Amino acid sequence: MNTLTIGRPAADEYAEYYGRYISRVPDGDLLDLLRQQLTETVALLSTIPESRGDFAYAPDKWSIKKAIGHMSDVERVMLYRALTFARNDKTELPGFDENQWADAFNTDDRTLADLIDASALLWRIDLAG
Repeated sequence: MNTLTIGRPAADEYAEYYGRYISRVPDGDLLDLLRQQLTETVALLSTIPESRGDFAYAPDKWSIKKAIGHMSDVERVMLYRALTFARNDKTELPGFDENQWADAFNTDDRTLADLIDASALLWRIDLAG
């Protein structure tokens, strides 16, 4: 398999908002880092008892299940955006209202284990190339 090594993007290659995220990415092979984080994230989330899935630290804050659903939604949006860039599609990318999406996800009707499994599957597919 051929690999392509690219450096960290220059500050003028992304919106300022994303700089705080980009600066936190450690140096190294990005796909290896993502695979490692997938393993660590699934392991961590799997330690949460099902009885805590609906826990939110304050009123009007997302539950653990809703936060996991949000991570899955963001992965889907970012995957679409990456595909758009890869295909050199000049279509303006739509935004999304994370609160509206989180409410529509119906995480309250799903188990914590199901959300973790579904998210892990999505993340594995993303990393498979």
